[in-house]
Amino acid sequence: MTLYIRFGYLDRFNKLYNNNENLQEMVGRWTGIKWNIYDVVYIEEIEHILSDDGIKYDIA
Repeated sequence: MTLYIRFGYLDRFNKLYNNNENLQEMVGRWTGIKWNIYDVVYIEEIEHILSDDGIKYDIA
């Protein structure tokens, strides 16, 4: 299972994204699921995702 995330404020979250541990903890709080960091895919626009093999969270 893959978690797709779009952040509405790229600059605000860029530092957290570059620190995998912080991103994993932050995503866990938002979704209530403990994710392996390799299951988290960062994208700027959710519309660019064409794959349907995961859960898509639009977190802005």
